[in-house]
Amino acid sequence: MDSGLKNTCSDDFSSEKLGSNNEDFSSKVPSIELPDDLFEGCLDPWKFSLIGKLDLQKLKFIDATVILRQQWKLKGACKLIPLGRVFFTIKLDNEFDRQTIKAGQWEVNDQVLQIKKWVSNFRPSNIRTSKAQVWVRFPGLGLKFWKEKILFTICKEIGTPIKIDIATAQCEFGYYANVLVEVDFARQIPNKIWINTKYGGFFQDVLIPVCPKFCHTCKIIGHLTTECIIQQSNTQSVNNAQQTTRAEQTQAPSKAQ
Repeated sequence: MDSGLKNTCSDDFSSEKLGSNNEDFSSKVPSIELPDDLFEGCLDPWKFSLIGKLDLQKLKFIDATVILRQQWKLKGACKLIPLGRVFFTIKLDNEFDRQTIKAGQWEVNDQVLQIKKWVSNFRPSNIRTSKAQVWVRFPGLGLKFWKEKILFTICKEIGTPIKIDIATAQCEFGYYANVLVEVDFARQIPNKIWINTKYGGFFQDVLIPVCPKFCHTCKIIGHLTTECIIQQSNTQSVNNAQQTTRAEQTQAPSKAQ
């Protein structure tokens, strides 16, 4: 496991929000009321469960399952159930295993597993976030600065540092230092940072070689601005307004005559 890995268990996935139980019933739809005892009975088998999050675009879910099971070495039964949109349920049958996973630090192919407590109303389609874990490079940074605490201090100006990779920790090659950082893409990300020491300061370049899809209109991860339905609708509205204005300006002189 790489140096600098931090615990990523929390009660929420950063700025992500769950949908409310109070859906919009402005239009009439059929509704039912589940009896309390029936609903509670449905919840009981899931009481030791957790929600996991991994970017599965470049990773098969079955491979992630094998890697995690090998690391966890649980005592009881465990079932990983994909939910879509990078999320999956970790179904467990005892509290000891649940605490083991929550307290641990788990990696899957250079990713850090993010986990949160299971909730009955969790729906991946309602999750909206502007944050993602990305590798941040510092090209040309002197090897004397390749200490975990120093790199984490530098990265705090970019986001929340999570870990440094093995090549950086062991100074295997000096082209760039590599740090996994949770970055909020809704905020301005610097491409340079001023690093000051008692012997003088210098500008350090900041590179993010692989960025997730981010929409500057919706301010969320998941699609590009060019793919955004809202942006396309706004653009169409502006175009329609401009066409109407031009048409009115063209007709105005003829009416005056």
